[in-house]
Amino acid sequence: MKKIIFVSMFGQLGNQMFIYAFGKMLEKKYGYTVIFETSYYNNSRHKIEIDEFNLSNFKVNNKLFYVNFKYIKYLQFLNSKLKKILLYFISNNIKNITFEKNVDLQNFNLNHNPSYNKNLINKVDSNFLFYGYWQSLNYFKEINEVVYKEFTLTNSNLK
Repeated sequence: MKKIIFVSMFGQLGNQMFIYAFGKMLEKKYGYTVIFETSYYNNSRHKIEIDEFNLSNFKVNNKLFYVNFKYIKYLQFLNSKLKKILLYFISNNIKNITFEKNVDLQNFNLNHNPSYNKNLINKVDSNFLFYGYWQSLNYFKEINEVVYKEFTLTNSNLK
């Protein structure tokens, strides 16, 4: 049975494209079933711009968390046991969250340096949530042709 992995979608178009490409890599290279978690857009002035590309594999799930999305990023401060206990109470699907280091914590003046960490991917089980921007080209070396093809507009995509 394939593992179901959730990837948080947030930010604007550029960030959305990196996050989508990261999810595609998880599907293609590791065989995971990826669902994009988009609750960020329920309370944001931004919209899911990537949806305008009509991507065939863009599976969306908005109902993963019972708490406001903006608080999820603070779980990266907790140790893994405490994080799992808290997730039990706030999530109906997620068993654990894998964070890109110091992601989305500008208020704490922590430097976010996207870096490639293969160990983050190899240790996941079903119902993991990946939270980050994933802006390292190392994640995409093996799938860059797929991503390039999906983000190339054709006449049928033009309005």
